[in-house]
Amino acid sequence: MSEDKLEGGKKFKPPFVTFADIEVGDNISDQSKTRMDGVSDEFCLSLDRQGLLEPLVVREGGPARTTGLRKVVLDCGYRRYGAIKRLRAREVPGQKTTPASWNQIPVRYVKGDAEDQDIRNLVENLQRLNLDPFEEAAAISAYMGKHKVTQSAVAAEIGKSEAYVSQRLSMLRNTAEETRKAYDDGILNATQVREISDLPKDKQPALVASIRQQAASGKYATVEDVKDDVAKVPAPKKKTGRKGQSFDQEKIAVAKEAYPDKKFALRPRPALIETLGMLVARDQRNSTDKSRYLIQAIEFALGLRDAL
Repeated sequence: MSEDKLEGGKKFKPPFVTFADIEVGDNISDQSKTRMDGVSDEFCLSLDRQGLLEPLVVREGGPARTTGLRKVVLDCGYRRYGAIKRLRAREVPGQKTTPASWNQIPVRYVKGDAEDQDIRNLVENLQRLNLDPFEEAAAISAYMGKHKVTQSAVAAEIGKSEAYVSQRLSMLRNTAEETRKAYDDGILNATQVREISDLPKDKQPALVASIRQQAASGKYATVEDVKDDVAKVPAPKKKTGRKGQSFDQEKIAVAKEAYPDKKFALRPRPALIETLGMLVARDQRNSTDKSRYLIQAIEFALGLRDAL
């Protein structure tokens, strides 16, 4: 292979690097390496026939093993790297290229730190035509967890709306296994899965089974069909009974600070402790007999005073 083109006739300008000097770095999740290790024969053969149409994206690394020059760290292009690796090992049935054809690999250098790499890899994944929405959601979630960013921040980075990111994350959290299997089997599309994932997980399998049964008879559900089916599922019954009260924790804290040597028994009595804290604070500002008597009464009720 000449210095300015790769197998398949695709011409590139330098730089080229030796394949052995490309290091696979860390990524936001295992998905990129999974795609690299599980790349299909069909994808490998497309590179074998057409050549590498886009250079690998890399960052500078440490000294290379072969030349002593700086080696590079793979930033984007895990599937292409995995395909080249298989072609170099002659693992692909029907391949025409030789391992030597893939010794020198064209690359494009980028700068930045690990977070820059993660966002570039995430954006590259989102640009794939056959992107699995669950893979997409998992990558977004992994990026947010690693870099402690909000949904709005990651949405701005990848050029999507915050609602889009929220929907994808909701699918990841709320989709039952049966629903995801129906997507993998081609029974449901991503939009239909999003509609079904609004249901509780325990309500999804019955609906998906019905959709599968229809598909088996040749009638595939539309998005509108799925929306109608979801609307017919009875909503879970709301719990009845008295609504739980919320208490002012700041007032409770004042009460505990006023009695540092006493042990409060919260049990069902947080309202009393809240009131005690309020009265203590009021008494500290403007002492009155009434406040003092009320405080004494509550102290007795809470077991903080033996007698009135």
